[in-house]
Amino acid sequence: MKMIVCAAALMISGSAMAQTWNEIPDAGDLPATAQLTQGFGALTLITGSLLDDVDMYAIIIDDHANFSAINTAYTGSDTQLFLFDSAGMGVVFNDDFTGLLAGLDGTHVVADGLYYLAIGDYDCDALNPGGLDIWHDGSPYSGQYAPDGPGAPGPVASWNYGVGSGDYEITLTGATFAVPAPGALALLGLAGLVSRRRR
Repeated sequence: MKMIVCAAALMISGSAMAQTWNEIPDAGDLPATAQLTQGFGALTLITGSLLDDVDMYAIIIDDHANFSAINTAYTGSDTQLFLFDSAGMGVVFNDDFTGLLAGLDGTHVVADGLYYLAIGDYDCDALNPGGLDIWHDGSPYSGQYAPDGPGAPGPVASWNYGVGSGDYEITLTGATFAVPAPGALALLGLAGLVSRRRR
């Protein structure tokens, strides 16, 4: 019994260190089809590939004052990052944070909770249900912008895709996985059951 509890604890602690989410398969581009990141502990890295599309991920922001999502690597040329709240309403957008790579910080994030983080190649636009831009298309590239277009604040319903492909990495702070990893939850339940039986 003791060995089962120890093994479960070790496997759970191992999953807590798994802080990277890899896009498998292709992530959707809207909240209803976004990829749900799964794991335990801090989510510090998302990796994936753009194929003339937009990839969206569900994440939990658990420290909004210290939140950041920065595209630290891309084999294409130019990225954009978008953040939406749990209802799909636009929160913040950036085109060029470091060179041509996009990044966001917690400036426009006012609360912890479920969010959708989207990445696309240059000149993709998030559109509301009426097909209007959620963010103004002519803003300077380097700023971080709350929704300021005719379709603001959304919700996001479709995209005008940018044309560009490549592998990317997004480095995060102040975020965790959207849902606990199923295997780790099962092990946690097993450890609790064994612990109760020993009493």
